[in-house]
Amino acid sequence: NQHATWPAIKRYFMAGKKTKDEAEPPEGLNVWADKLNSYFASVGPSVADSLSAAASVGEQLSPRPPRVCASSFRVSPATLPEMSDALKRMGTSRACGTDGVTVHMLRMTFPVIGPHLLNVINCSLVTGQVPSMWKIAVIQPVFKSGDRSEPGNYRPISILSVIGKLCERIVCTQLERYLRESCILCAQQYGFRHN
Repeated sequence: NQHATWPAIKRYFMAGKKTKDEAEPPEGLNVWADKLNSYFASVGPSVADSLSAAASVGEQLSPRPPRVCASSFRVSPATLPEMSDALKRMGTSRACGTDGVTVHMLRMTFPVIGPHLLNVINCSLVTGQVPSMWKIAVIQPVFKSGDRSEPGNYRPISILSVIGKLCERIVCTQLERYLRESCILCAQQYGFRHN
């Protein structure tokens, strides 16, 4: 599609031709970014402390009795149809991680790059190692409501590599299949399950 290809090429390959003044953010923006970063970094430990305090006071649930399974879960290499299905089930977001790849780009080029992408993902699945680039996220603060100068009125969105998320989707599908076929999940488990 010529109408979609050339704007994408301009956006991804011509973006680096900014002048020095355009490339450097204003000083106030750096201060604001540091303020948001320190706020977001402090939220996790405080939430963890409050959860552990609530757990020590609250009622302890007894664990489920163990269920005997014929086999243990093992991640297996993906197939091209399995990867294609996982890609189809991914959202239509145009957000991209540090690698600059979007879901839309993968879908458009899948017939050509699919087998090569499958080799990369299967290499990660077989070795059990996740490439470090898949772990790096672009943190985007999204305004909720209230005073825009208050960091607590923003929530952080982590934008990860689309290829890493595709690999996660494949593993998630395999794990869900194993849990379903082995009847491991209890009947009261509703969240994050199909239907």
